[in-house]
Formats: sequence, C-alpha cells, structure tokens
Amino acid sequence: MYARGLAEDETENGPTKIHNIIKEESEKNDRKKRRGVDKTEHSFRKLFQRYQKLKSEKRKLSDTLRNSSTKQQKLKVEIAQLKLNQSDLKEELEDLKEKLDLKGSKTPFSKSPEIVTLNQELSAFKALSIVFKEELVRLDEQNKILKSDLKTINKKYGWAHHLLERRNFELQYEYERRKLGEMCADYGIKALRDLSEEMEKMKEDLTKTRHNLKLMTLKWDMDIAEIWDNKNHQNIHSEESLARQESVVSTESGFFGTSSSSSEGKRFILFMYLN
Repeated sequence: MYARGLAEDETENGPTKIHNIIKEESEKNDRKKRRGVDKTEHSFRKLFQRYQKLKSEKRKLSDTLRNSSTKQQKLKVEIAQLKLNQSDLKEELEDLKEKLDLKGSKTPFSKSPEIVTLNQELSAFKALSIVFKEELVRLDEQNKILKSDLKTINKKYGWAHHLLERRNFELQYEYERRKLGEMCADYGIKALRDLSEEMEKMKEDLTKTRHNLKLMTLKWDMDIAEIWDNKNHQNIHSEESLARQESVVSTESGFFGTSSSSSEGKRFILFMYLN
C-alpha cells in the first residue's frame, strides 16, 4: 500500500492518488470489520431465538406437569376419602343389619329401604372410585411422558445455553477484533495522511529549489556574458596592437601569426568551458 503511494508520487498527481488510496483503504476496512461482526451477530441472534423458544417450551411443559401432578394428588386424596366413605358405609350396613336382626323384622335384609339406600350409595362410591383410579392411571402415564419430554427439553436447553455462552464469547471477540481493526486502520490511514502531507511539503521544497536554480542559472549566464564581453574587448585591443607591430617588423610576422592563433584558441577554450 505504501509502495503504491511512493511509486505514484513520481508523477505530478501523486498526492491526489494517495488521497484516493486513503479513501479506498478506509472503505475496505469498514467493509471487513462489519462483515465479521454481522456474521457473528446473525448467528448469535438465531441461536438466542432458539434458546428463547426452548425456554418457553420448557416453561409450558413444567406448568403442564405441575398441573397434572396437582390434579393427581387431588385424585389420590379423593380416592382416599372414597375409601374412608366406603368403610363408613360398610360399618353402617353392619350396624343396620344387627339392628334389624334384633327387631326380628320379617322384611328380607336385602330389601330393607335403609339397606337398599346404603347399597346404592356404596355402589356409587365404588363406581366413582373406579373412575378416579382410571383417571389416576391416565395421569400417571401422562406424567411419565411429560417427565421424559421435560428431560429432553432440559438437555436441549442446557446445550443451547452452552452454545449461547460460546456465541456470546465469540461476539465479544469479534467486537474486540473490530475495535483493534479500527485502531490499526486509523493508524494506517494516519500514516498515509502524514506521508501525503510530507510529500506535499517535499513538492513545495522542490518547486522552490527549481526556482532558485533558475535564478542561479540566470545569474551565471549574465556573469558569463559579462566575462565574454570583457574578453572580446581585450581581444580587439590585442589585435590592434599586433597589427601595429606587424607594420614595423615584417620579419616576425610568422611568430605573431602564431600568437594570434594562440589567442583565438584560448578564446575558444574559454567559450567551451563557460558554455
């Protein structure tokens, strides 16, 4: 990422491209840190809904079992009461039989109104006792089924609770990782921004340096032009002096011609050196 920024800085639009890289990396980090958290949050939410559903089923099943057990206990109490009533009726029946025997009644024992009434009540108690016992058996079977279902629900509930705790830990881990990712991303973006500002400053320094070089080059050109003008002026005076000497001493013309050539060579060397 930093290499891209440095490579692109070689162009005129380097800082602009680095700003684009900062924006691109920032958006990419936002997408990454949201993706992991959203996935874990969705899993946690789904598991929590299942956990709540199991909890509701467990509550309903417990209430049903409790109501069934209460009803069962009431039936047991009523059955016990019926047994007591049957015992009382049997005692009354025996007492009534003894009284009739003592009176010497001619009416058969089984047809006596009191005995018939007692027998009817006793039969009704026996029938009711049978119904209660059948209901008690049915409740026993229902309670066995409810206890089995409740045991299964408790296992699922416990496992769901364990998974929920683990998902909660994973969610906390994702939150912490997201926080760390944000810190790293902020640090990287800050580093890029610092680099961009430094490059802007370097660009300004380079512009100033180029301007100063142009000024120095201009000054050098002016100095060289001045030197060149002075040299040309000296050469003109030298040539006039040589011309006067040639008119006086003709035999030394070859020597002065060599001197003139030497002067031209010096001027050429100076020109090449200065340019």
